[in-house]
Amino acid sequence: MPMSEDLCGSPTSLPSDLIGDWNRVILGILSHAASTGPDLNRVLAAAPDFALGQAIRGVSCLLLGRAEMVAVARDAYAAAVTGAPATMREIAFVHALGDWLNGRPRVPSRGSRWSCP
Repeated sequence: MPMSEDLCGSPTSLPSDLIGDWNRVILGILSHAASTGPDLNRVLAAAPDFALGQAIRGVSCLLLGRAEMVAVARDAYAAAVTGAPATMREIAFVHALGDWLNGRPRVPSRGSRWSCP
């Protein structure tokens, strides 16, 4: 599996010819750029088995807080798992997406505080 480092110095399972596109995704997330979605779509079209990219797609869908995006997030999770995460960071993001889809974090009941079991 090809490995390259992104602009954060973290290893990814992307081939080096796609790392520039992935770096644009990272910068787009950090700056809330309108180009982030199309940039991520370009990365995933070229590397649909890129688990971290799929996990980011799923988390981004859930962050929108719209019920109709949950199915898209589930599809992204399935693609991320199928993509076989190759780095510890990719594994962590895929697990985080799976946890969120399985109800964690959960919304506390009115009047209660967030807590970790």
